[in-house]
Amino acid sequence: MYSFKPYYVVLWVILLFVRDVISLSPLEYQCTLNFFNRTLNVSQNFKIDPNTLLYDFCDGSLKPTDALVICDGQSVNLIRTTQTTNKLITPSDIQCFSSINTLNIDTFKVSKNFLLGPFSQSLSTVSLHNGNSSIFDIDIGIGKSIPIPNLNIKLYLSGPLNIYFSSLLMVNNLYLITQTLQPKYKINYINDLVGISKSFENIFTYTHFIPSMNNILVNLLQLTLLPGTNLSSFSSFSTYGNVTSFSLSPSNSAVYPFPIALASIPTCKNKNTGFSLNYQIDTPVGFIDLSNYNETVDVTISLPNAGNLFNVNGQFPFSALPKKLNILEFQNGNFAQFNFDQFLNKNSKIIKLGDNNMGGVFPTSFPTNFLSKDVSLYVNDNQLTGQIDESWCEIDLDISNNLISGQAPSCVVCHYLQPFTNSIFGGNQFTNLNENCTTIELNLSYDNETKSLLLYGKDLGFSANSFTLDNPRNWATSLVTTNKEFQIKKNLFATGPIAKGFNITFPYLPQGPRTFEITAYNQFSPEINSVTENSGVFTIIGKYFAYNCNVINVLISDEICFVSSCNFNQIQCSLNSLTQTNSDSSYDSSNSSTIIVSVMDVSSTFVFSLNQNL
Repeated sequence: MYSFKPYYVVLWVILLFVRDVISLSPLEYQCTLNFFNRTLNVSQNFKIDPNTLLYDFCDGSLKPTDALVICDGQSVNLIRTTQTTNKLITPSDIQCFSSINTLNIDTFKVSKNFLLGPFSQSLSTVSLHNGNSSIFDIDIGIGKSIPIPNLNIKLYLSGPLNIYFSSLLMVNNLYLITQTLQPKYKINYINDLVGISKSFENIFTYTHFIPSMNNILVNLLQLTLLPGTNLSSFSSFSTYGNVTSFSLSPSNSAVYPFPIALASIPTCKNKNTGFSLNYQIDTPVGFIDLSNYNETVDVTISLPNAGNLFNVNGQFPFSALPKKLNILEFQNGNFAQFNFDQFLNKNSKIIKLGDNNMGGVFPTSFPTNFLSKDVSLYVNDNQLTGQIDESWCEIDLDISNNLISGQAPSCVVCHYLQPFTNSIFGGNQFTNLNENCTTIELNLSYDNETKSLLLYGKDLGFSANSFTLDNPRNWATSLVTTNKEFQIKKNLFATGPIAKGFNITFPYLPQGPRTFEITAYNQFSPEINSVTENSGVFTIIGKYFAYNCNVINVLISDEICFVSSCNFNQIQCSLNSLTQTNSDSSYDSSNSSTIIVSVMDVSSTFVFSLNQNL
């Protein structure tokens, strides 16, 4: 507690009169002044108000990298400082702040048991960087827990560092690293929790030991393995059933084992939803069975740099994967073949199997029996053979740099010269990439509720960069279904109503760029300018038609006219009554006739006489 000496009373009176300049309350001001007097030279970091001759802590620092105060009304909310003195900071230097939320001290020097407090209950985040590991030389026992929910520590090791989980009972998020990835001493977490459980939101730490997670629940655990990591501690992974997700990263190029103890967790106790191993993995003693994962949760397994050793006699090292495997990343490895139907199912959403020297025959058709069409499948840089058909056109696929051969599907032929498409299909042995693109089908509709356009059809491209629109800055285009659907919205910076039509250009077609004029079919009725007939074939000239003849219906005097070709401005069709007779037959043009042109569910009726403009 602070006693009121005479000069404090004078200070209080001054602050009451100048609160429009200095927002801090008298006690908060004095607490701030005392704190900075212990950490740095106050006069070199804060300016003095000429009217009050008091430091204006809340109005910014003269050296923002060394000192910063953020105020909220009459209270301090955040303090950041770089300590340049040798004075020890104590909890009482912090406790006097009534509403402080965040404390950040660089090159810290603190008293013994500093982390134990007590502190103001409002203090939720403490960051202490570039100080001595003796900060964790704290008393252990009942009531000796660190009362800081979010603890961020960067330190140098002055000796072996043992951190007891009993001291972290009040910590929710822990971030602890050393100044170097090759510290002289070891870091070890000791699980001394008996008859008590503890939950963490996140733990990110350097370590030489895999900590036991008995009685501990963690949402995300990220461990960086330092040189000399104890490999026998990998047996602790048998206690990771309550670790929702974890990742292991190397501090160097060391090879580490797969955490095989995960396979021993009973299914009924296994709440783990996945892991990421960011190191090269050693050869396992046998095939790994991960069928013990819960079938009710989506599982992610990420092995981005598996390495050449992680296989069993050259074979894929798993005998079973989680039944509800959502994401599998196994890249930069070395195995002979992958059995898609054995390891994948309709729960699989993202599969990355790139650069594994993997052979075998790639499925010719998309395997709808065990994969859903919203899967992303990346098998680039392997030795896969076979052919692919049109069923792959709507799939997010990367088969670049394999041995796929034969006829490429039309979606690839049309867009192979587009850089992104080339990056996911290039490096194979397709035989028809010099053919022209003739298969693009375009449709456009407008959704009044979402105020967006839907461009849909066939062979539209593998990305929004496959085409350009008029005034491209006015549009925001996103892929809905590969090659089939794109949503088009007005850019946030564009003004005025959204246009219901535009010119769309495909600049990378093998025969050269091609531009189409298109409008939203449900916003414009077909218009006819003229109708001509020659040998039973009617040519209808107008606008607001379609490039997809399957969506156009034509009736001439109540008889179906079968459409043979179409575009935005022209339709050609034939009447059976003429084509089934001799080729010299012609339509009776002596009388006016009625023609109905329907595009999707929008139609128009016209009365016409042949060879006359309407």
